Amino acid sequence: LDTRAALTMNELREGAQFNCRMTPKYFLGYTIMQRQPLPVVVSEAEPVRLNVLMTGVGRDLTGGPLSIMRFMNALLAQTRLSVRWINVDGEGLHEGEFVSHMAKYPALELLRKKGQFVFGALGSNQKIPMNPNDLLMATLYWTSHICHATVQHP
Repeated sequence: LDTRAALTMNELREGAQFNCRMTPKYFLGYTIMQRQPLPVVVSEAEPVRLNVLMTGVGRDLTGGPLSIMRFMNALLAQTRLSVRWINVDGEGLHEGEFVSHMAKYPALELLRKKGQFVFGALGSNQKIPMNPNDLLMATLYWTSHICHATVQHP
């Protein structure tokens, strides 16, 4: 589905907030353009990675984000698969803050040292290098749309 055609069909402006009567307050900032593909460049020279798409995280690294990052750390420890955490929205802690904050969590040590990190992927003109066999993992319902769009239009 062409995103621009869908916007026209539903009379939405590009960048308009997604909103309806049933939308909880925490979804009010969601925009239809968050369904766009990641800016990637595909190359077989890149190692195969698991790319985990997340929103930004704050200093209270608890619950879902912490569990996902512990899973990534375990993958690094138990397999030969590389992992990359992709912050899709540029929110939360910035790169330097984020990596130094991770040092407070011993269970994330391997991820901090060997993991790769991309910040603000959707707002950047920088292309993310990916192998054609890379894996994409969504962590929220709308990051699944980004994964799907990326696979459809690399």
